[in-house]
Amino acid sequence: RVPAQLGELDALTTLWLDGNYLIEIPATLGRLSSLTSLRLDDNMLTELPVELGDLSSLSELSLNCNQLESLPLELGALNSLTELQVDDNRLTEVPVELAMLSSLKKLCLQGNGLTKLPPDFGRLLSLTSLYLMDNKLTHVPVELGQLVALEVLHLGSNNLTHVPVELGGLRSLKELQLNVNELTSVPAELGEISSLEILWLTDNSITSLPSEFARFRERGGNLILDRDVKIKYRGARRTGGAGATSFTVGGMESGQE
Repeated sequence: RVPAQLGELDALTTLWLDGNYLIEIPATLGRLSSLTSLRLDDNMLTELPVELGDLSSLSELSLNCNQLESLPLELGALNSLTELQVDDNRLTEVPVELAMLSSLKKLCLQGNGLTKLPPDFGRLLSLTSLYLMDNKLTHVPVELGQLVALEVLHLGSNNLTHVPVELGGLRSLKELQLNVNELTSVPAELGEISSLEILWLTDNSITSLPSEFARFRERGGNLILDRDVKIKYRGARRTGGAGATSFTVGGMESGQE
């Protein structure tokens, strides 16, 4: 048990309570006006006090490996928050109010039961890393294509059947994981993201990719595919005949022709 009196330490800047089998935390923690880092990983929390939304100085909040089924919408008031980690909990949805976190740079929601994301997440314009692996997402909102600062997007191990073409507008993206989904195709626009360095597409039902991905590989991009996925080539890369030709990528690594 965390003593309620802890909330009286108004000069406290860091509070880490990982691995203590906590089932609750006192609402008085919301009085810690100087707190910048709060870690509550590896406990047994099923809910959070709404008063955490009063932590106006908080920049890091880590809640990994608990039993949270929901997050208080009041967390959307944490204007100084740059990092929010809620991996390996029991969330099925997240409050739309998180889209108000204008300073947020890193958001981790891996290993939950999320079935959808709020379209308002497209307003998180400071976000550079978004981790959504191992959920139950069948689609992602087209508004994610507005995240012009995003560098890392992990969507592996979901139930995605479609990737919106709008993700081709992620002009800062360097790393994209789409492995272990139910995709049969991906938009050519992904292959045209000039900043993209690595793209995972393994363990889907993709049999071929458009020529834009050939150009992605030619400029040094790392394209990780299943065996027997074909990439179409056009123009100077043709080996014969009219129109596009293709080759087979062998193994689960790029660079084999």
